[in-house]
Amino acid sequence: MTDEQSLLAAIHANPDDDLPRLVYADWLEESGDEAAQARAEFIRHHVRLATLDEIDPEYDTLDQRCRELLETHWSTWAADSGTEDPNSAYRYGYYQMHRGFSDRTYLSDTDLDESTFQASLLRHTLTDITLCNLKADSPLPDWPRLQNVRKLFFYNDAYERDEVSVRRLLSHRRRSANCGNSI
Repeated sequence: MTDEQSLLAAIHANPDDDLPRLVYADWLEESGDEAAQARAEFIRHHVRLATLDEIDPEYDTLDQRCRELLETHWSTWAADSGTEDPNSAYRYGYYQMHRGFSDRTYLSDTDLDESTFQASLLRHTLTDITLCNLKADSPLPDWPRLQNVRKLFFYNDAYERDEVSVRRLLSHRRRSANCGNSI
């Protein structure tokens, strides 16, 4: 396991703790190129931003800088993680950023390619997933990285009515999930 993989594993193991995120930011700054250094800055600012109220004088400045970093570097960061190109300021390729990492995503049948999504999960700390428009024969994956998912929603798909499949997916996770429209 590389240093980066170890640092990312620590973030996945402790999704609510900012310290592993900040240690990863330090590592990026020390060992990376311009895009990695920008990612380090983004993580630090985004972690700080999450602790502030929107009325805090520092909030708007940090928020604007985070948006600038995303606009400038997202395509490079996304290429490293298998994510699509940007389509808005804070929701890129159906991922929503929080505390420096993607914590929310929307997936459909076309997103369930196991190798692509597994690679993508290495760089994301997903805790909230919405599965959209899945067909009756769509496999619900048994991916270990889904263990930190706290909210799992089904929208307009066959699994809304298939409690057995949903329970199979949830059985691989440590925490219980909130399943909208399913159980």
